[in-house]
Amino acid sequence: FIGEVGLTGEVRLPGNIDSRLKEAAKFGIKTVFMPSGDTKKQDISKNDKITGGLEIININYVNEIIEYI
Repeated sequence: FIGEVGLTGEVRLPGNIDSRLKEAAKFGIKTVFMPSGDTKKQDISKNDKITGGLEIININYVNEIIEYI
């Protein structure tokens, strides 16, 4: 999970997302949940040089993760 959680459960993008994704891939993480909706994020999530082949699952609220558990 990469993001900041607001009081109502909304998920916001933190800073340095590209370095966080690279580190996640380096540590063998296969799937990442992160906020959706931002054009920059969408560009990053499609760039294999940054994501290292991670599966990116876009969410807007924390409760959306439940369907993947």
